[in-house]
Amino acid sequence: MRDEKKEKTRLRSIDAFNRASTSYDADFSKTHLGQYSRARVQERLDKLFRPGMLVLDIGCGTGEDAIHLAQRGVHVIGCDYSPGMLDRAGEKIRKAGLVKDIELRLLGIENLAKLVEELPMGFDGLYSNFGPINIIDDIPAFAKITARLLDPGGKALHVVMNRRPFFETVYFLLHGRTHRAFARWKGRAYVTVGGFPIESRFYSPSEITRHFEYFFSVERVEALSIIIPPPYLIGHFRRRRKFYRRLTRLDRWMSPMPLLNSFGDHFIIEFSRNEDMVKAAS
Repeated sequence: MRDEKKEKTRLRSIDAFNRASTSYDADFSKTHLGQYSRARVQERLDKLFRPGMLVLDIGCGTGEDAIHLAQRGVHVIGCDYSPGMLDRAGEKIRKAGLVKDIELRLLGIENLAKLVEELPMGFDGLYSNFGPINIIDDIPAFAKITARLLDPGGKALHVVMNRRPFFETVYFLLHGRTHRAFARWKGRAYVTVGGFPIESRFYSPSEITRHFEYFFSVERVEALSIIIPPPYLIGHFRRRRKFYRRLTRLDRWMSPMPLLNSFGDHFIIEFSRNEDMVKAAS
């Protein structure tokens, strides 16, 4: 019964992301706030991954990050469980002339172990952007399989929806919506994707660190959007565009600071593979 319910939830989630795929870039990637957040993440990806590396994009969506890296000489395997998202990604990859540089796989996070069996070599690095981790049931199992996917010295970067988002909390408190202000603080809430409610889990950087610490060492934590609106509040941003643009530099300056880096809408967390622990678990 539990497995049947889990499968229904998974299929509902896939359907939601299929529906969202048709407007995802317009609703997020091409907005000012979406571009700001993605550019921040891509700055870190460029620091970690060099031309010639083989990198895994987990939950690649419409392929924005894979295309960015491939244009810089990184070979990318992008996986997603949504055929709709992969269709959009494929169209963009063909248009960019990067078919030889990016390989797409219809593969859910729960099936990443298949890559260990299929590929003759490991990855130099891997990443997930804008919350694939937040819909995973078993984070420690995910940490273990991603450690196995990496070659020695491999790096991992994950962008996670934060449990205690400062701007969202203050915004909804000021609008008298207390329940909404603290929805994420409980650790679980529903987010709307493609018109469907999808149950998501929310984490602090310290919680993610505990889940990953057996197989990985934390290298860096950086917040995304502490004092500027998250991308879903684009209407609020547009009405105060000049004000928030002035805050952008301050937001960037605050983002890597200890304590403050725990209060963004998302956070970027970077890991290096813990070689001793991986060997012990093999």
